[in-house]
Amino acid sequence: FSTALVLMLAIPLEGLGSIGALWLRHMDWSPPVLWGMVILAGIVLSNSILMVDLMLHFRRRGADRDHAIVAASAQRLRPVLMTAIAAGIGMAPVAIWPPPATAQFQEIATGIIGGLITSTMMTLIAIPVAYSLMDDFLAFMHRFYLNDVWLPGRRDPEQRGGGA
Repeated sequence: FSTALVLMLAIPLEGLGSIGALWLRHMDWSPPVLWGMVILAGIVLSNSILMVDLMLHFRRRGADRDHAIVAASAQRLRPVLMTAIAAGIGMAPVAIWPPPATAQFQEIATGIIGGLITSTMMTLIAIPVAYSLMDDFLAFMHRFYLNDVWLPGRRDPEQRGGGA
C-alpha cells in the first residue's frame, strides 16, 4: 500500500497545474477539462510508476534507499521529460489556435499543458522525496511495533527488564 500512496501523490500535483494554467489564461473550468485531466492522470501516473518501479528494483537488488532514489531518478529523467515534452508539443497548437472554433479544445489543451508542466517537475522532485519519507515512516513503524522506539509515556528501553 505504501507504493500506491506515493504514486497517488502525483494526481493532486497535476490538478494544481491544470487549474493554475486555466486561471492564468482566464479560462473556465468545464467538464471537458476533466476529460483532459483524466488523460493527464494517465501520463503522470505512468511517469511516476516508471520512477518508483526502478527504485524498488534497485532496492530488491540490495541498494540502499538513497542510492536507489538517485540512480532511478537519473535513469528515468530522460523518458519522463520526453513523454511530457511530446504531449505538451502535441497540445500546443490546440492551446494557441484562434478561439472561435476551438474554444472548448483550448481549455482542454491548456489544462493538460499546465498540468504536465507542474506534475513533471513535481514528479521528478516530490515522488523521490515521498518515497524516502514513506520508507522512513515504514521503518519507524517496524521499530515501533518491535518496541525498539522510546516514546514519551512509555518506559525507557533500559527499564523494560522488569527489575526494580
